[in-house]
Amino acid sequence: PSIKAFMDANGITTGVKLQQYYKDRQRSLMKPTHKAMYWVNDANFQYSETDILQYWSDKSSYGLIANYPNKVVFSNYDYFYLDLGYGNVFGDKSWAPFVTWKQIYSFNPYPAEIDRSRVLGGELPLWAEVNMDGTMDNHLWSRSSVFAERFWNPSINTAMAPANIREIAGRAY
Repeated sequence: PSIKAFMDANGITTGVKLQQYYKDRQRSLMKPTHKAMYWVNDANFQYSETDILQYWSDKSSYGLIANYPNKVVFSNYDYFYLDLGYGNVFGDKSWAPFVTWKQIYSFNPYPAEIDRSRVLGGELPLWAEVNMDGTMDNHLWSRSSVFAERFWNPSINTAMAPANIREIAGRAY
């Protein structure tokens, strides 16, 4: 009720407009030298040109951020979510398939839809609800090394044949 009253008092009619109000308020409280960073998976919001957009949808939706001039950090769930493919603590199935090292290796850190100068890097999300003994070895280290190589050496993917990928994987494991 208090949030509804706040929205009514400020002429905010939807949840999207409430989120926009919150983002604008955040920016107004920041030092001018600081930048805001927002997770983006839809085009319903207005961003300042200095805001950093953390993209967390899939590669088929790059159009959501292509028209913004902002810097981008990739956290694509179709390449980088390390918790996918495992059920949750309640025994439910995962909402998406397991992300393999080979899938991460195939990621293009500079897709044609996004100007290369806008890409700051990427993040490998690992959500805590599936962490357990062995998480660091099974979830993080093996695939994060491939992720790092993709961002440090983005041209390697186009120059490699599948046989070379197997050779590199053999050295890594």
